Amino acid sequence: MRLNKLIALVISFAFIVFNCRLSSAQMDITTWQVNTSHTGVNPTEQTLTPAFVSGSGNVTCLFAEQVDGQVNAQPLYLTSTTSTKLPGSFPDGAQHNAVYVATQNGTVYAIDGDRTSDGCNKVNQNYLWVMPLVNYKNGPTPNGQAEAYEDIKGAADITPLLGLTETPVIDTVTGTLYVVVSVKDTQDLPAATPFMQVLYALDVKTGNVKGFTIIDPEFNGDYTPQACVANTTCDIVTPSQSGRIPFVPEHQHLRSALTLDSAHHTLYLAYASHNDQTPYWGLVLGYNVSNPASMTLQGNSTRILPALTKRQASGWAGQVLRSTRIPINCSSQPAMAAGIRTCPAATPMVRSIPGLTSR
Repeated sequence: MRLNKLIALVISFAFIVFNCRLSSAQMDITTWQVNTSHTGVNPTEQTLTPAFVSGSGNVTCLFAEQVDGQVNAQPLYLTSTTSTKLPGSFPDGAQHNAVYVATQNGTVYAIDGDRTSDGCNKVNQNYLWVMPLVNYKNGPTPNGQAEAYEDIKGAADITPLLGLTETPVIDTVTGTLYVVVSVKDTQDLPAATPFMQVLYALDVKTGNVKGFTIIDPEFNGDYTPQACVANTTCDIVTPSQSGRIPFVPEHQHLRSALTLDSAHHTLYLAYASHNDQTPYWGLVLGYNVSNPASMTLQGNSTRILPALTKRQASGWAGQVLRSTRIPINCSSQPAMAAGIRTCPAATPMVRSIPGLTSR
């Protein structure tokens, strides 16, 4: 990536940015692995060669910023060249090359990528803005907290919180950052169903919420609510009617990065689970985001992945949603094909996004 600042690492809640001491042009990083094909490649890069990066003194630590949880999502980057074309301003009235960081505590931070360098021995709290979403006061869970490992158990590969795992995505046309949080709210939600997942649209300059929608799709199929697992928080979700499969927010884990089809104003979400804790289903959801204040689920952009059983077909990889479609004949491919958890024989599938249309 041709950047003056290389976003490289998060250690113990400290956000680290490295200075490459370059004057080359910068580029936006608004989605996981740079582009909608998620290649991670900048084909025009000429400076940041392996030899340069490994050279002594070429990469130094600029500053560290404290955040409120683990960071599994890739930080995103928006240049001032792009943001100046958008309406509004950052809270301080200045223009910035901004870094966006999302934590497992369900909080999004905007950080000045050009702030004064003071090394990484000092941990700072200098943010352009901070937006905690799990308890957003005007949202559906004003007393919420991030979903925790203790609520669901299973493998402790992500612990203690599971509030925001996926990499968000930025729409540079509308200046909107999209992100999903997984919330537990025992005060505002029913005791039997205290979990909820919410899609938020944030203004990239202010962090203000442009809109939100509760993620609660249903699908045709058979479903029987399962008994609670001992020593976990139970989420007894029932469908609105028989013959329907509900969305179970406690178990549906959004690992894959959000992917935006800006040409058709469609935002894609690919769901798996946390450590196969049931019930869950592999889901690909498409939301119409032409108006961030009123985001709606698009029925013909939504799929439940087929499986040998009534659940457990999932997209687990960070790049489940991408623009390139590669057909797979499951009769010749083993299960676990490139992120698809299970694959019934002779069922056509794709290695990335399962044959969706956004129109």
